[in-house]
Amino acid sequence: MLVLVLLGCRGEVIVPLSFYIVSEEKIEGGRYVDTPDFPKVGYIAAKADLIIVRLAAVTQDVQVIGEGKTDFKEGEIPEVV
Repeated sequence: MLVLVLLGCRGEVIVPLSFYIVSEEKIEGGRYVDTPDFPKVGYIAAKADLIIVRLAAVTQDVQVIGEGKTDFKEGEIPEVV
């Protein structure tokens, strides 16, 4: 299972964090995510599976789960290789 996070920040305007569970199987009413930033990710529902509108804090951390390794350089977005 993969969770896709879409977020935004625009000053004083509250923009919710939207979380989508990604499936390899087609989801009725959903859409297939295949963009330059997220190529061939999978299917997501039409509505977010979890929406967060108030968040106390955010920290940047890199964690590897399973047998992957990270290719992370300071100032870049981490990716699993």
